Amino acid sequence: MKRRTAEYLAPRLALWACLLALFLHGWWAITTSCSLHFARSGAAIVLVSALAFGWTAWHEAPKMLVNRLAFFHPLCMLPALALLGTLIWGYGDLVPFGKSC
Repeated sequence: MKRRTAEYLAPRLALWACLLALFLHGWWAITTSCSLHFARSGAAIVLVSALAFGWTAWHEAPKMLVNRLAFFHPLCMLPALALLGTLIWGYGDLVPFGKSC
């Protein structure tokens, strides 16, 4: 696979997978009134962003530099998604979805 394809495809797939995980785990937390299910989406986000970063690094040249800063650049978006996932994973159970489980 070409490096350019991995650079364009990995962040977009990771973003959509993370949004899907947030939506599904948020829906699960609302229907069960348990905020622990929402915190699990943070783990899924971290896993997806780590896999996408590894996939990009595999297809990237050994020198990974940001030539132009863009929202969908893998070195900008994937660490930001991992940080967001870590915050949700750590503090997602504090979001009130009803009674505690």
